[in-house]
Amino acid sequence: MTADYLDSLGEAVFNALGVCRVGLAGDAAALAGRLAARGMACPAAGPRDAWVIVTTLDELVRGEVIPADAGAHPAFVVCRDAATDGVAPLRARVEAAMIGRGYIKHPATTELFGYARLDASNTECWALFDYRPPVFADGDTPDRLKRERDLHSDMLREAGVRSDAHVVRYQLAATLIRPGDTVLDAACGLGYGSHVLASLSPAARITGIDLSDWAVDFARRNYASDRVDFRCGSLPEALVDVADASVDFVVSLETLEHVTDPQALLAAFERVLKPGGRIFVSVPNDWADETGEDPNPHHLHVYDWARVRDELAAHFVVESAWSLTASGCKTGADRVWRPQPRKLDAVGLDAAATTEGEWWLVCASKSPLVDAPQPYDETVHAGFEGKTHLVDFAEHYDRPWLVHAMVELPWRIRDKPALLLLAQDVVAGARAGSADLGAGLTVTGWRILEDAGPAGAAADDWLARVGAYLDAGHADANPHVRRWCVSLDYLRARFLEARGDAAGADAAYQAVVDADVLHITPTLGTKQADAALRAGVLAFREGRADQAVARWQAGLDAAFRCLRADALEFVGNRNKPFIFAMNDLVEIADGATRLGNAIRAVASHGPDERMTVARLLGGVTQRSLRSALGELQTRVGQLSADLDRHGEALATAQSLAEERGAQVEHLQAALDDAQALARQRGGDQHELIARLDQTQAALEEIQNLARLRADEIADLTGRLDRTQAALEEAQALAAARNTETAAVAARLDQTQAALEDAQRLAATRVDETAALSARLDQTQAALEETQRLAVERAAEAEKLQAAVEFLQGLVAERDATIGALEAAITERDASIGRLDVAAAERDMRLTDQAAHIDALTAAVAAADEETRVWQGRHAEVVNSRAWRAVSALGLTPKPSGGR
Repeated sequence: MTADYLDSLGEAVFNALGVCRVGLAGDAAALAGRLAARGMACPAAGPRDAWVIVTTLDELVRGEVIPADAGAHPAFVVCRDAATDGVAPLRARVEAAMIGRGYIKHPATTELFGYARLDASNTECWALFDYRPPVFADGDTPDRLKRERDLHSDMLREAGVRSDAHVVRYQLAATLIRPGDTVLDAACGLGYGSHVLASLSPAARITGIDLSDWAVDFARRNYASDRVDFRCGSLPEALVDVADASVDFVVSLETLEHVTDPQALLAAFERVLKPGGRIFVSVPNDWADETGEDPNPHHLHVYDWARVRDELAAHFVVESAWSLTASGCKTGADRVWRPQPRKLDAVGLDAAATTEGEWWLVCASKSPLVDAPQPYDETVHAGFEGKTHLVDFAEHYDRPWLVHAMVELPWRIRDKPALLLLAQDVVAGARAGSADLGAGLTVTGWRILEDAGPAGAAADDWLARVGAYLDAGHADANPHVRRWCVSLDYLRARFLEARGDAAGADAAYQAVVDADVLHITPTLGTKQADAALRAGVLAFREGRADQAVARWQAGLDAAFRCLRADALEFVGNRNKPFIFAMNDLVEIADGATRLGNAIRAVASHGPDERMTVARLLGGVTQRSLRSALGELQTRVGQLSADLDRHGEALATAQSLAEERGAQVEHLQAALDDAQALARQRGGDQHELIARLDQTQAALEEIQNLARLRADEIADLTGRLDRTQAALEEAQALAAARNTETAAVAARLDQTQAALEDAQRLAATRVDETAALSARLDQTQAALEETQRLAVERAAEAEKLQAAVEFLQGLVAERDATIGALEAAITERDASIGRLDVAAAERDMRLTDQAAHIDALTAAVAAADEETRVWQGRHAEVVNSRAWRAVSALGLTPKPSGGR
């Protein structure tokens, strides 16, 4: 076994069994390392949940490789055999061997391996089985199953292609059942189909009804469970006891051709179904022989596509169809029965009339607009524990059944024309301003945009209706009306953008981003993130990069408001989480990541790199996580369809395998790309959160620095106040000194007069001259004191000037700091602006103080000048003739102060 083969087989085992404890038998030991790498345990002994058996057909038939304790556990069997012509397919022989040992084909067989590919190889078979030995009533034996085969067969205990065809239709029906559905399996036979539905669907309750007492007894003994029960009754009479509008899903396979009045049975199904409930039926496709009758004696009617469609359409909305073939069907213009390979193909309703197949499988819905005898009960999303309005449809819709039937993916009507007709009926009949009308307008709008385009009469009429709805709906008390306003604003923006009305589209997108969705449901953040991204792209396209970044930043804020909502608004219920809402959570985070990438694309490039940014933005808008996964799913579906269509050619199996291998590698590359994109989105998201944390830390640091600067400014203000007080005190002292100087000047004038009198009276007034001399000594002392005070005031002025220069240095430092802060946190301009205002006021006060200091300096200079004048006048007195005359008489007074 090659490494690639073991990798592929290990993946298949893991997909079939999941994370569990597996025993390894035969040659399966080679898988141990690969299974362990995927999280599976492979204990050599002790409890096990399943077995993996790799062996040959001979060993399997002899039972040599099946461990003694393998019973009661599922078994994944890999069986090899030499190609032999003329024998039954290898899978049928492997199934027969395992069924003989008490196993049944696992319900997920066709889901895991693909219905059309089950017989792709006749040399190796991979199969999954569940250990469930049949349980019979007393006196019954396994032979009873063989005797009942014409009417009742347990297809999980039948080997071969035709049993697979019966099982796969139940597997398909299971994909259509909604969580919490009440399911009716009408004509359930031996109950294997109800078991398949219970194994593969989220149904809450499944009830099987069949005419045969023995079949119902077998079903109860072998397939009844807490979720599955069976009862006996003839159809449609057995439905009399089923309440009106009490069933969510009806499965009735190979039934209509067996009853006398199919229309009466369909009418009974319609009665028991809830509004919006579904029915899934199968009928043989044109099994008539040359007489025009079905040769099967139990078939009372011959069906083709037209008949089954018309009978269902009389009661339901036909929404989906599939063509199923097991081994052959009528083909060609001559309508002759010919062998055909296995196939199960979805068929468009418009192409069904020309499609060939052995059976028709059809899904139809009961209209959600019909009246129901009892109130609406939310079962799909039961037990919501959040506080918003995610799923409270009963309180806010006139006909809440339309939500699942018309709105909610993946449960709504699948056929687009049928969906559009339903939406148009809702728009025509819904109450004005209701949530029902908003839902109908939204579904109708998407169909118009995608099918007819944004222009034309239909689009014009839709835009007018939506405008009227939005005018009243934005302020409506009904949260689901406001929810539809968000969707309609978004869809309206898409119409306007497609029409080339960029301004109108931007306004509508902004309405989505600005909507308060947290009180409705934070899951609407998906719309807000995408609306912001599109609005920013519009702005960038028009050359307004700054506006684009602002739009994206607003969207980022909106997305994180939603992401910070209580977890229960997305989880829904702790015990049964709402996966659809959690997917919305992931999509919001992905939308935030895309917005962050858009912002980085602009921030990382200059204006002259516009085309580089445009290319990057193109990738951001097109490569969302949802689109990547959708593309991957589409490619997987395409690959599966290719394999189905080419599986029958055994002679070209090798070349087909090589071709499909290349496609698988290409698909793996796409998966790697998707995973890489997912990791990138995750990395970008972590980086964005880290950057937001850094921004928050920077903001807090800025706020702390702003508070520190405010404290410093307050301190400077105090110091300026003290400087002002000192200046005022200096001014008062200078004024006092001016007064004293004026007094001294007056005394000098008096001295001059006295000296002149002394010259006239020198001879007779010597004593008076001596007194005058004493007064002159006092004048000299006063002058010296004035000089000393002037020097002190000059020193004080110098200190004040130094203080002013120090303050000016602080101001310069503060200005530089504020400038740096302004460059780093432009978005905090408002708070910095307040600091600037305070600084400007301080600067004005400093300017006033500087003016005061200049005035004081001028005053001191004037005092110095006056002192020099007085000194000159004193010198003149000393040098005067009178003084010399007194000196000549020896009457000059002695200098005071030791001079």
